[in-house]
Amino acid sequence: WFKQRRARFLWVGVIFLWLVFCVVVNLVQRGNVPVQYQVYTSLHNTFPLEAIAEDSAKSSEVLVSFSEASAWLSGTIEEVWKPIVCGNNRCEQPFERPHFRGAPGFLSMCQSDCGWADTLYEILVVLTVDFAGSSLGEGVADVLRLSASWNLCLRDEKRAEAGLESECWYKKPQSFKTTSGEFVEQYFVVEGRWGIRVEGDYYGLVQGKVLDIQNASAPVELPLSPSWNPCSP
Repeated sequence: WFKQRRARFLWVGVIFLWLVFCVVVNLVQRGNVPVQYQVYTSLHNTFPLEAIAEDSAKSSEVLVSFSEASAWLSGTIEEVWKPIVCGNNRCEQPFERPHFRGAPGFLSMCQSDCGWADTLYEILVVLTVDFAGSSLGEGVADVLRLSASWNLCLRDEKRAEAGLESECWYKKPQSFKTTSGEFVEQYFVVEGRWGIRVEGDYYGLVQGKVLDIQNASAPVELPLSPSWNPCSP
């Protein structure tokens, strides 16, 4: 009798933890109706509450050990929340995206599942630095140069909604090789909200612009938001 009661309490505890887990997932994804529907259908197919309730009503005894209940719960979670794998013939955006060349920092690219990006835009990133011209003097120009870095990043709203970070062109932020001068880089990018992420430029000595060079003979400077103006000395 004691073992039966203990087994029932363990089973109730497992069900309670499962419900708490589902509620937390629902709260995190609140407001995103398509994602909520996908999660609900996955849970319902794997965890048919109606059938379990019907079986429980027919049986007056529930004998299950804690290890069996834990194994069942673990197996159920793994069945619903499977890791995203490149190569399963399903393009699962925003975790995966179509492939395009030259962006080693975009780990979500999966050619086998999502194919190649349809349209690419040719842009030119122009960065101008003058670390030697700071009010601190030329003696600290190298210190300022070494502290500053930059990267080209894509702000993806769908990735943000899924709790994922923005992806950048380079795996690691790029440093500046000289204390003053102009750095020019050419990119073929997919459509989206691209931005230049500058870090460590505490005195505002890095400025830049982005040019649309689809028509190489007539490049067009693209508007930046917010505007990028150098700091006053």
